[in-house]
Amino acid sequence: VLSGLPGLGKTTLALWTAHALTGLFPGGSAFLDLRGTDKAPLDVVAALTRLLRVLGVEHSRIPRGAEELTRLYRSLTRGRSMLLVLDNAADEAQVRPLLPACSSCMIVVTSRRPLAGLESVHRMELDTLPPSDAVELLTRIIGEHRSAEDPQATAQVAALCGNLPLALRIAGNRLASRPGWTVAHLGDRLVDSDRRLTALVAGDLRVDVVFELSYSQLSPVAAAVFRLLSLAPGGGFAVPLASVLVGIDEEETTAVLEELVDLSLLQAAHPDRYRFHDLMLLFAQARLRAEEPVERVRQAEERMRAWLLHTAIGAGQLFSPSPVQAVLPDTALRFSLREPAAAWLDTESDAWLAAVGSAAANGEHQLVLDVAEAMHWFSDLRSHWPHWLTLFSLSTRAARALGCHRQEAVHLNYCAWTLSYCLDRHRESLEHATRAFTLAGQAGDLREQAWALSYQGSAHLELARQPEACPLGTEREHLERAAEHFGSSSRLLLQLDDLLGYVVAARKLGQVLRELGDPATALMVHAGLLDIHLTGRHDIPATQRDMGVGLCLRDIGDDLAAQGRWQEAADHYHRALPYFSTAGNVSIMALLLYSLGRACTEMADHPQARDHLEQAMTLFTETGDLNWQSRVRQALDDL
Repeated sequence: VLSGLPGLGKTTLALWTAHALTGLFPGGSAFLDLRGTDKAPLDVVAALTRLLRVLGVEHSRIPRGAEELTRLYRSLTRGRSMLLVLDNAADEAQVRPLLPACSSCMIVVTSRRPLAGLESVHRMELDTLPPSDAVELLTRIIGEHRSAEDPQATAQVAALCGNLPLALRIAGNRLASRPGWTVAHLGDRLVDSDRRLTALVAGDLRVDVVFELSYSQLSPVAAAVFRLLSLAPGGGFAVPLASVLVGIDEEETTAVLEELVDLSLLQAAHPDRYRFHDLMLLFAQARLRAEEPVERVRQAEERMRAWLLHTAIGAGQLFSPSPVQAVLPDTALRFSLREPAAAWLDTESDAWLAAVGSAAANGEHQLVLDVAEAMHWFSDLRSHWPHWLTLFSLSTRAARALGCHRQEAVHLNYCAWTLSYCLDRHRESLEHATRAFTLAGQAGDLREQAWALSYQGSAHLELARQPEACPLGTEREHLERAAEHFGSSSRLLLQLDDLLGYVVAARKLGQVLRELGDPATALMVHAGLLDIHLTGRHDIPATQRDMGVGLCLRDIGDDLAAQGRWQEAADHYHRALPYFSTAGNVSIMALLLYSLGRACTEMADHPQARDHLEQAMTLFTETGDLNWQSRVRQALDDL
């Protein structure tokens, strides 16, 4: 049984297989179109009658009743070695009577359904082509020369066709029939998602027509669900989100989703998670615009947005040093543990971030601020994500729209952190932190002024580490400014009894002192901070304390390394490892492994050095940090 999305080429593959194998079946071969996607599929009597004619039975000898037809068919195929292609099957009931009663025959069935009820079957669910094969298929249709003129445009057209063979055939035929068109011209026409399906037409070949055949088989409820699911951001969703979106309970939603999967209108990407093929998503969106009442669409969008944002708030708040249980609507998911909350935030990141953008556009400024505030501590654990600047920029604008200088300063500081720590855009970080300092002053908020000073210091420190990006001054000038800002920040935070903020700023001050050529004083600063964490003479929450211990151990290792005390440095790096592995902070773990590899290299422990550097490379590849990948690769080459 060959099954899968409409337009994958199931029939083509079945026919190719039959032609390749026909010599192995002396009893002959036959092809029968069961018309399973028609409103009236081929009935069993008509199908058996046609097969008996293929087997040489004269029309006058063919019985009329289904039972007699089946008996005669099975008697004629018993012991006969033949190959039978049953194309476009509607369901198992249509196929079962057509199966010969012997093991010497081969039957290839194509269907949009997996026909799970058939026994003793080898099933092959086809997928779209790999990108390279999709480009090759398109090239074969339009010609090597035309493809080679603009290989980038050829790859773009293949991707816009969703690597679906039918769509590629149609795009290729359009280009082949229009020699004056460039491949890039067709690509430009396909870029517009609202017009892509109407552009994928060549003569009587249309992608939307083959999708329509499956869509027309849906019940009214399933068809409405199919349309509403196209509102899910990114085209992918789990059962809870789908249930909220379509407004029915999860059990009923699951049943409808499985029906859509059986008809290949949806793909089951993972257990309990579903997605649309790119072109099927466009088809569903087109049906939504054409058939769904505007008010119902608006209500579905509001339900989904509220559910995503309130669930995100509850999940994000679990990562605060002092978690406070959010007051959430009854419909929102609730998490009591961090691990499932993090898994949901990871998996649904595109969806809840899109919901934040929708809320911002809808003027729901306080809700935008609530989500961003809930994500503040979680962002520390996912500093490699590309989402944070978008989120905190939206929340900054929301605070400005509400006219709250203090909140605007808070979220400008979050932007400054993102720009410097996540994106290496330190000059922009400095600008945001400077603006935050001014606004916090206008609001009379000394704590936010202190944090703004700390972020200004971080930006200067990083600018000093990148001489090519130092138009604002020399390396030492940046370091001296960083020391000044961190010093002011740490004193102010200590004065405000914000011990958590103090240890962050003081730890950075120690790093600056090391870079200014005083690693011995830096070591004293970091050792003192480690003592604060370990003795428990503070009210820093346990989760932040553990992270602080790990960071201080890493900094002490760096201070010792700067003095050439490599064995002691390696010992402190080893002690720091468990704190970051349990916290799940991939970026810091990668940096620590790099430092450990460097220390082992200096001690000539080459096997350990290679092991740590290769682990660091794996993590930097996971986070997509190309700069550090290059540095680790150079360290491995040197080793």
